[in-house]
Amino acid sequence: MRTIVYVDGYNLYHGRLKFTAFKWLDLGALLRQILHVQNPGLDLVKVKFFTSMIKGGLARRGSDSVNAQHAYHRALEAKGVEIILGQFTLDNVNAPRYVSGQAANRDDRVEIWSLVEKQTDVKLALQIYRDVAKGEVDHVVLCTNDSDLGPVLEALRADFPHIGIGVILPRPPELKARRSDTLRQFADWMRDHIRDEELAASQLKDRVGTRKRPVDKPLHWRSP
Repeated sequence: MRTIVYVDGYNLYHGRLKFTAFKWLDLGALLRQILHVQNPGLDLVKVKFFTSMIKGGLARRGSDSVNAQHAYHRALEAKGVEIILGQFTLDNVNAPRYVSGQAANRDDRVEIWSLVEKQTDVKLALQIYRDVAKGEVDHVVLCTNDSDLGPVLEALRADFPHIGIGVILPRPPELKARRSDTLRQFADWMRDHIRDEELAASQLKDRVGTRKRPVDKPLHWRSP
């Protein structure tokens, strides 16, 4: 069955890769490994990676973080991964002040910077629906734990009942956090973790060839 995996990059990074040495991840290799275990009949024809470019001024390593993300995107594209970008917006807003043990008070507000990822979820949902509507896929797999994407799976289940649906939660096996029941109820199957051994076995080479100059694994990604 022709299978496309749609990866929520922000969710993958913060749910599974942050604070690990596995950020230089070969997504195709990892997903083929997982899909083969789940169902050997699933033929991975495309990986679509949805993310936004980070803002260097707010990143832990500044421009090094921006350069690392850019390098990783180039490496993924060299491996055939399609990258679809949203954007981060940074706005000055008034928000209720947080006081421990007290309910939010709309009249007690402070100014804060609000960093929000825009368009990524919408583009992901539209891409899934359009690919299915155009007959380009038989089995869709969503890699996220974001329940906001539940409605697109619900729409697929209603409009295209013949299409298979899988969900991979980007979380370590030992994590006890709540799983998204919204995603589970519309999926044919759900994989609720990604193991360290699978990530370690699915790393890109330190230097990846591209159509232009090769791209190297960022130095600060070589350890957690």
